[in-house]
Amino acid sequence: MNSNIRKRPFHIKPSKSQKDSLILDDSEEGLVLSATKKFIPHLPEKLKNIFTESIKSIHRTEKYHRKQIYEILPYSNIIGEKSFSEKIRLLGEKKFLTKKPHTTIQAEYIKLFTNIQQLIFDYGIIQQSKTEGKYTTPNNKIIEETIIDSFYKNDYLADERYQNLIISRLFSIQINFYELLNSYNNVADKEDRKNIAKFGGDTKNYGEHILFKNILNHFLENRPAKNEKSSSIAFLHRKHYKNLESTLEKYQKKIGTREEGSRHFIYYGSNLTTDGLLRKIREWCKKEQDLKKEIEEYHLKPKKKKITPP
Repeated sequence: MNSNIRKRPFHIKPSKSQKDSLILDDSEEGLVLSATKKFIPHLPEKLKNIFTESIKSIHRTEKYHRKQIYEILPYSNIIGEKSFSEKIRLLGEKKFLTKKPHTTIQAEYIKLFTNIQQLIFDYGIIQQSKTEGKYTTPNNKIIEETIIDSFYKNDYLADERYQNLIISRLFSIQINFYELLNSYNNVADKEDRKNIAKFGGDTKNYGEHILFKNILNHFLENRPAKNEKSSSIAFLHRKHYKNLESTLEKYQKKIGTREEGSRHFIYYGSNLTTDGLLRKIREWCKKEQDLKKEIEEYHLKPKKKKITPP
């Protein structure tokens, strides 16, 4: 990478098409822009995004493909550790198991894990040479936080060793990260795939199935006593207003981020309000039997039967 990084901040002026789609070419501009779907022109933020999302993908893979990951670990207590550096410590000099050919998920997990491991090792070497001694993480910070801090310091970004060993490797890690996500994109839960298809796969509106599932789960987990049932969906909406507001806000915080275990980004419902959820619940009840049954059977008072005169 070029040492002119010290003279001016790293900015790229993107075209509209670059903003709207992932750029997968091998140019430096392509690598920076495609680090995440969200366009971030500032280099430190881009590096942080690549680094943190890649480590998250390691944790997600361990969570959703636990059986496959267990098969390649020398011992199992690596899974569940929050700190990536702690995983490296536990792994130590042990190697990933190769008793049988690795699945695609296993191979991409190992590739990403070892690349991040090497980045952390390279960072330690740079620090050690600066301090002329053994490097230790300051202020009890985990090494990941210290590395993220370095993205925002000009003396690091201007260092040629840092550019070659850290920044260049991050772009390589970014590619590993995508390969890992792509490796299990097609093994999503069948029920989830059915819901995605049912609610539409349009990129601009992607995510309605997630909000629907969250709302359904809320009602499943908050069934009232028989004498506390609501007289109508509107009354039920008012009764649960605060909880529905909280559920919607929690969902909307994920807008613009990638859905777990998928290459798709969540866009649906950025302008939806809690009041607007009343219309959505009524709409869902007309076409979704799970929600209709839950509300009618457990949340609404039974409709009074009309008595016909003799």
